[in-house]
Amino acid sequence: MRALKPITDNVPKPRRLNTLRKKRVELKLEERVEIANRLEAGEKAWKLADAFDVSYDTIRRYRRQVRSTKQFLSTCRNKARKRTRKVKYDVIDAKVHSWVLEKRAQGHILPGPLIQEKAVLLGESLGLETFKASNGWFQKFKKRHGVRVLHIEGERLTANEIEARAFIGNFEEELEKFDMRDVYNFDESGLFWKSVPTRTYVHAGETRADGAKVRKDRVTIGVCANATGSHKLPLLMIGKAKHPRALKAYWNHFEKMRIIYKHQSSSWITAEIYTDWIRNYFIPLVEQRQKTEGRSGEILLLVDNCAAHKLVGEEADIAAIKEKVKIWFLPPNTTSLIQPMDQGIIIKLKRCFQKRFLRKVLECDEGLTAFYKGYNLNDCVNMVADSWGELTVANLRNAWRKLLPTTLPPLPPGSDIMNLTPETDTIVELLHKASGGITRDEVNEWLIDLNEGEAQVTGPDGPSRALDCEGMSGGEDEDSGDKEDKTDKEDNEDWEEWVKRVDKEEWKERDEEVEETGPLLECFIGN
Repeated sequence: MRALKPITDNVPKPRRLNTLRKKRVELKLEERVEIANRLEAGEKAWKLADAFDVSYDTIRRYRRQVRSTKQFLSTCRNKARKRTRKVKYDVIDAKVHSWVLEKRAQGHILPGPLIQEKAVLLGESLGLETFKASNGWFQKFKKRHGVRVLHIEGERLTANEIEARAFIGNFEEELEKFDMRDVYNFDESGLFWKSVPTRTYVHAGETRADGAKVRKDRVTIGVCANATGSHKLPLLMIGKAKHPRALKAYWNHFEKMRIIYKHQSSSWITAEIYTDWIRNYFIPLVEQRQKTEGRSGEILLLVDNCAAHKLVGEEADIAAIKEKVKIWFLPPNTTSLIQPMDQGIIIKLKRCFQKRFLRKVLECDEGLTAFYKGYNLNDCVNMVADSWGELTVANLRNAWRKLLPTTLPPLPPGSDIMNLTPETDTIVELLHKASGGITRDEVNEWLIDLNEGEAQVTGPDGPSRALDCEGMSGGEDEDSGDKEDKTDKEDNEDWEEWVKRVDKEEWKERDEEVEETGPLLECFIGN
């Protein structure tokens, strides 16, 4: 007997479920809550599984856990978290987080090592001997609480415009007692004097830059000029070595140096260096200037409120300084808005230095290793002094305009203004020829990351870094011994290719067109 064929035409076929085992995917906590809310609104679970590319069972699990997820998310600042795992040292975590929020609200700069040290102290106070505020702990702490890593430039994070406006009014009123030629501003910043952009090491067609070492040999540069732009003081340079071997020729002839050189173990500015600079260099140079112009008068020095800008030493010495110089401090969190040297002066100085540095490397055809062996702190001193000489009177006077909008007379139309485009264009063009396609954005990233970090400072109460939370490590400075600089041989072949791509004759002709910067600056060096 022939078997009967079942009637299936009118029976709806069941939806074919994906029987393949999906890879486990963990969604963000906020996405899990969104899924639970959409389920409550009547949306089908299998549709949500397809939309979020997870399994049907995962959707059901998210619905069961929605209450605990919402509770955890309400106390978590990082909405992108994917797990609700409990922190091992939750008490320390909560206390450190509260401390960070409090200090940032007050405008304090918080480098990574400082946060880790605070965690260690809390652990000791709680008797948790096994707790270690390691780098791994700090990385997870940042992820848990959404702590971002930012480069601090003149306290640009929390600039207070209201306080800045109030200070401007009071400061201009105070200036009625002073000759504008006797009003000065001092500021300092870090300079990575051996840095080249890693982008230039990559050949066409390569996807990696193996062997390219980013050099972070660093000095601190202090700049000071008056409000009329008529007097630029010699630059202050702070290095790690007390007697750098590259400057050995000047040890017995300090008066021939083109900058004021000081040393500190981490190349930071300290209250001692700051006090010595005011007493032995700033006051004598300004008084000498006044004498040359046949006048006298009280001097005003404007500085920011960093920890190192504090007079230290014997009370009689401090009193003697205060008799000759009136020191005004900018309000906290306003330096990026109104401090004159922070209004393009330091940036332009560094652009000019970087332009000279990149042109100098083209003179070496023997590779990166040979270049670094021949390049030393004396070259840096000369290039940074030449770069300081490039800044014009108009550049310096314009930097005071935000602080003195009504005091300074307006400049004539077409006068020189703070224009960084020529220097940046030169750097972009040179690197474009060298690396075969480097973009302006990549050049700007190099200029910002390695050359525009604020100077690190050390006050009477200890060090305080004005860098990003990761704590950018400094490179190896020259010491006073005879040991050769250590450089990576693997950089050599890349550098040879880099140099071959550049038409050096074209840049040589361009150098000849640069205007002379005038007589050399009178300089000093400290012991």
